[in-house]
Order: sequence, then C-alpha cells, then structure tokens
Amino acid sequence: MKVCLFRPDMPGNFGNIIRTISCFGINEIDVIRPTGFVLDQKEVKRSMMDYGVDFRINCFDNFEEYRSANDEARIILLTTKADKLYSEYSFKQGDILLFGSESGGVSEDVVKLCDDSLKIKMAEGKRSLNLAVSVGIVVSYASLVVNR
Repeated sequence: MKVCLFRPDMPGNFGNIIRTISCFGINEIDVIRPTGFVLDQKEVKRSMMDYGVDFRINCFDNFEEYRSANDEARIILLTTKADKLYSEYSFKQGDILLFGSESGGVSEDVVKLCDDSLKIKMAEGKRSLNLAVSVGIVVSYASLVVNR
C-alpha cells in the first residue's frame, strides 16, 4: 500500500502524515506538485520527528504523469464527495490511497483518472477532517484489511 498527496498545502500536516504512515510500515510517500511549502522546511522536519530518516519522498509534476507511472495499481481517492465508505471497502496490497490538498481537494479530471472514490463517515453538517487525521484513519484500517 502507498499514500499519495495531491498538492499538499501545510508543512505540519505533511510531517505528521510521514510520521503516521511510517508507524504502519509505509516508508515512502508520493507527492503531486506543487506543494504549499518547501519539502525540507523546518516545520516539516519538526513534525515528522526522526521518522523521516529512512523515508523516501517521490515527487511528480502532475497527476497524469503519476497515473502513467502507476498504471498497474488501483488508485483510490479519499474525498468527502464520495458515496462509498472506506470501512466497507476491500483494500488490497499494492493499492494507492490518494488524498487531495487541504484547501482544494482534487480536480474533476483527477477524479476521473482514479479507480475508486471513498469517504470517511462524519457527523451530519461537518465539512471535513484534518488531512493528517484522515490519512491516519484510512491507513490504519486499510493496513488491518491488507495484513489479515
């Protein structure tokens, strides 16, 4: 399983995501540029603590390039606009979990290139969860499913 962030905006979230997914055995992250920060920024390093030592960050200039480099994998978008729940999904080894930017999610063009879209169920009237929290919730669950 891999995690891909589409144009992340916040360095603190980025570092926390690296820290979180490394605790589930994921030692690399894919990033679609542009980002709202410099990847080696002090805040990124502080929030990931020492979890970034053996961690690889793979950068791509656009989603089309990323899709083409991962044409064999299922790319699963996590979005508040999906109908299906992540907790009812059959995750598989090799799946890529795609999360949109904090400020804008992903474009409709990106949605069309994904294999599936899932959401996290939230209380009525709530808009969205923090990106790092969303990644933690879904990666934790997907790891349990894949490693059964």
